[in-house]
Amino acid sequence: MRNELSENGLSRNLGAFYRLGAIVAIIALGAGLLDIILSMIPGWGVDTVPHTAAEWFIQLNNQPLLGLRNLDLINLMVALISIMLYGALFTAMKEKALLSSLLGLVFFALGTFLFFAYNGALAMMELSKAYATAAGDEKKALEAAAYAVLAKARHGSLGNFWVFFLSEIGTLFMVIAMAQSAVFSKALAWLGLGATISLLIYTLLDTFVPGSKNIAMAIVVPGGLAMMVWNALVARQLWALADGKK
Repeated sequence: MRNELSENGLSRNLGAFYRLGAIVAIIALGAGLLDIILSMIPGWGVDTVPHTAAEWFIQLNNQPLLGLRNLDLINLMVALISIMLYGALFTAMKEKALLSSLLGLVFFALGTFLFFAYNGALAMMELSKAYATAAGDEKKALEAAAYAVLAKARHGSLGNFWVFFLSEIGTLFMVIAMAQSAVFSKALAWLGLGATISLLIYTLLDTFVPGSKNIAMAIVVPGGLAMMVWNALVARQLWALADGKK
């Protein structure tokens, strides 16, 4: 009797964890849709990303939400909670694909940790406030400090490369685990594989191939859309697992 109660309690806890993972997957999907919608609004497109420290300070002072979005604050928050999603996927597949699912969780968590450590959104916001009242040499010193932050945080920097590369490698291992475990459908594994490879190619081009913006965007757009579909299907299958269905 006691063993049955313990098993029922464990089953309920697993079900709650899978549902939490499903909710996080939907949040990630929603964040992706929000980013697309914002990019379509005049004054919120990809062309609004500043180039110089002074331009960043002006944007953060005049349009703080736009500046924080351009500094990946939304993506950081999504990545942090997505660790729970990857934890749920690992838990679901560890019996049949322990190594690949564990590597998926570890690499994604490592990339997210670096994302948190390197993200310069809040630091740039503080510098922009000081810049608004600074003058002369103090402005130059603040701009120099901003360039040090942006060297790790801006798109195309080596610091930013490792953040996304490690996270994408984590996703790659996780979709390999999906193909191995049979806990999730093969179609879901193939969809995730295609989306992840396209995002990896984009990350490499954006970092190491100057002038490849048009090609990189042509690759990342379908990859990003495929990843949103993957999140939706992952959410559905995790919820089915929570209900005791496959």
